[in-house]
Amino acid sequence: MERELTPTRAEQRVSWALVGLCCLLVAFTLHPEWIFRATTPTGGDMGAHVWGPAFLRDHLLPSCRLTGWSPDWYAGFPAYVFYMVLPSLLIVLVNVGPPAWTSPFLLMALAGVAWWVSQRISSPIGRTLGWAVVGVLALLCVPVPYNVAFKMVTVLGLVTMPLAGYALGRAARLPFPGPPLMGVGAAAFLYETGFTILGGNVASTMAGEFAFSISLTLAVLYVAVLYKGVRTGREKGLVALLFG
Repeated sequence: MERELTPTRAEQRVSWALVGLCCLLVAFTLHPEWIFRATTPTGGDMGAHVWGPAFLRDHLLPSCRLTGWSPDWYAGFPAYVFYMVLPSLLIVLVNVGPPAWTSPFLLMALAGVAWWVSQRISSPIGRTLGWAVVGVLALLCVPVPYNVAFKMVTVLGLVTMPLAGYALGRAARLPFPGPPLMGVGAAAFLYETGFTILGGNVASTMAGEFAFSISLTLAVLYVAVLYKGVRTGREKGLVALLFG
């Protein structure tokens, strides 16, 4: 039983190599050479979504609002009243970045957080989430062109889905090779072609359902952390954050 609960170092290396390859495969499928070019994303509803974060940045946030009336379609409509705002808010954060004078202080703070993650967190799930947070915070320190920021956030849920599947397998204490195969299965789901607009897979995300794919990855992580939390009674705050 203990053999199943504690994978060997070799099994851990194989697991991370397999899951990493899945993440790289998804990333290369999405054509990174175009993601990091300042071209306008389109296709399906994506061409309409490009408008949203810019309206949030230029009109709503300066008024200290996350929702508001927009005159940009016909007789107008309530922007972000009936649509999720957090992915668009993340696009704005990546696009604008902090004031230049704060960058040295932010980088020093990130170095401290990275050291804390490496020294204090032993859980694979917690460490993965910790490094993900450090990476996102580091990205926010540098302003990124709007279209590049939009595309980076668009593919965020897809590229991280294999990691979420692996985390769920580890939280469920599946014997090797169960956890890495969960990551492979999560990656395989992304290439499902039976639907193109219902959300979650690559086709739906490229048609504009990027908020869905981000929330789906977070939902898998939520189940993983919940699974572990029920067993250990820990990480309740993280469970609540992921659920939110």
